[in-house]
Amino acid sequence: MLGFADLARVGLLALLLPLLSTALVVLFRPQVDVELIQHQAALETGVSGAVSVQVRCRTRACPDLQLQVPASAGLDVTAPGRSPHSGPLSLWLPKLGRGQLTRVGMEIRAQRRGRHRIGPLRLVLGDPFALVTVSLLSASDYEVIARAPIHPLEHDRPGAVSIEGDGNPIFAVGSPGLPDIAIRSYRIGDDLRRVHWPVTAHRGQLMVRQDSHPRSNHSALLVGPCLQAGADGRCHSLDWAVEAMGSVAVHLDAVGHELTLVADAGRDSSVVTSHHPLAQILDELAVLEPQPSKSSQAEASSATRGRRTSSGIPDRFAAQARTAIGGSTCVVLACSSNDQAAAGSLLALLPPGRTGLVFVLDQEAFTGSGPSAAAEEITQLARCAGWSSVHITPEMSVAQAWWRLQAREPARRP
Repeated sequence: MLGFADLARVGLLALLLPLLSTALVVLFRPQVDVELIQHQAALETGVSGAVSVQVRCRTRACPDLQLQVPASAGLDVTAPGRSPHSGPLSLWLPKLGRGQLTRVGMEIRAQRRGRHRIGPLRLVLGDPFALVTVSLLSASDYEVIARAPIHPLEHDRPGAVSIEGDGNPIFAVGSPGLPDIAIRSYRIGDDLRRVHWPVTAHRGQLMVRQDSHPRSNHSALLVGPCLQAGADGRCHSLDWAVEAMGSVAVHLDAVGHELTLVADAGRDSSVVTSHHPLAQILDELAVLEPQPSKSSQAEASSATRGRRTSSGIPDRFAAQARTAIGGSTCVVLACSSNDQAAAGSLLALLPPGRTGLVFVLDQEAFTGSGPSAAAEEITQLARCAGWSSVHITPEMSVAQAWWRLQAREPARRP
């Protein structure tokens, strides 16, 4: 209309270019396979782990793609050599031909223990004019479990509380026509006439005969159900208990114990019971959640009435704990001081002749209110019930608590 034909052609091209770019991106969109690979079997809180994203082009050639890796709160995903930043990680992938693949390495670090998620992974495809972008999402997200830190613990020392129950043997020697004779390490007070000199010479330490059939050591790990969350939704006493029980599990597994875990998962009073290997027990400990706060429990008391015993312990938890303790020679318990009746009920489950170790967590001290008399009363009650107990405060380390727990002899039953 104005007589500028060249300007009209440029304007028409500018109007048609977005439509043309959209058609090109949609019609020639490649098909790709995306997979996230975790290189470590387990991720520990505060320690960097390595993961990689593998992208394979299945059809036509892939242009430049932008990879976006979102993660849940509490999990940092960064490229190697880069500092953490807010928002999902974005990386550019090289061009891929048909059937080619590329792998991009990344670092992940969990700020706290628990269950974290990465994804769904997003591939962003654009046209050369940067007018149209299409997002390709992975089919699902990926779960990453961050375990609590593991602290090295000392082995049994002379005079310490034994974790071998009633003295299970190391191995047995069978002789034709004779009953099975078990061989174990010499202990102070053993009769020297029972020293087995050939085995002593072979092992380089005193070994004695024991006329009993060998039996495998079995330990029960119990995490009490009375560890409640604070106003911020976190429970520092439960975090300490998870670190301690995980360290004890690694220690007992190293000395040949079979492990059973009984813990309240904190969701609808469900109970986690594990007879699995050490790795699965550590994963189950890592995802434990605290009980709701006292105000939330008061609101839900009518809904949960009938599911708990008179002491406040869930019926199912008490039954599972009783079964696990009955088949174990060593019992390790972590209980809280905020419910003395529940703690007393758990302490009463230890049968005579079993080794019992208990961490009494001072709930008031962990919330900043200072040491409580209730925790010390439960500690003394545990010793009278045959347990070796220690009063836990926030400044006490796991290794220090284990050292005190072994060095302290339990009070004898009346």
